[in-house]
Amino acid sequence: EIVVGVAGKGPEEEKLEKLIVDFDLVDNVKLLGYVDDLTEFYNSGKIFLLTSETEGLPRTILESMACQTPTICSNVGDVSDAIIDSDNSFLIDEFDNVESYCDKIKILIDDKDKYSQISNSTRDYVKKHYSHSNAKEVWSSILENLDVR
Repeated sequence: EIVVGVAGKGPEEEKLEKLIVDFDLVDNVKLLGYVDDLTEFYNSGKIFLLTSETEGLPRTILESMACQTPTICSNVGDVSDAIIDSDNSFLIDEFDNVESYCDKIKILIDDKDKYSQISNSTRDYVKKHYSHSNAKEVWSSILENLDVR
């Protein structure tokens, strides 16, 4: 059985509630509202899904990856700076291509080795490229190269 947890609140909440009832998904889709403990949220799931039409570089994908949760995300904004498709998570080129999301979910559910490989890669990648120490090095380099007179 697959259960989907949807975190957050927004203007589409009532519409989503109606769709859940209309499609008889009450046992499979849980609207969680605002989530206080994001680490617990990411660790409680097997896959993190972000289907945005527009983004910059969403912190949510970095957080989920830091928790070793394979991520499937629409390839928008700067998302491809963090996700290496099929290596540390999956990118979906067309944000509204439901079949593509389903294909990637199926891979992660059916292929335990692929799931494990991606799960391990997510945390390693975020730790290497998005840690505090890495950010400090990047900003130090930028500041050192400023031509301040």
